[in-house]
Amino acid sequence: MDFEVSDKIKVITGMIDEFLDKEIIPLEPEFLTKTFREMLPVIEEKRSMVKKMELWAPNHPKEYGGMGLNLMEHAFVSESLGRSPLVILPSAAKHRMPATSRSSIFTGPPNRNRPI
Repeated sequence: MDFEVSDKIKVITGMIDEFLDKEIIPLEPEFLTKTFREMLPVIEEKRSMVKKMELWAPNHPKEYGGMGLNLMEHAFVSESLGRSPLVILPSAAKHRMPATSRSSIFTGPPNRNRPI
């Protein structure tokens, strides 16, 4: 198994890191003092930017408007996105932990019959 980070993922995570530094992290103080409704126009603007950058829905197939990343590639995206605690990040990039990851984390023997 090759554990080398591909050039493709280096470019993608570089774009994400730059977006976080310039567009998301500076918003963190605002999110502490404003309501979600007040921040919604900003959230929509950031979502639009993410779509234009073609970073939308990393774990969804390309034919459905996503990036079509595999699980390993998605892990690197998740690591980059984890740099900001904002709830906007999952919404801005439509980033969700893939069901396969949720299943392995939350449905071990003691939790197997509990809904996720």
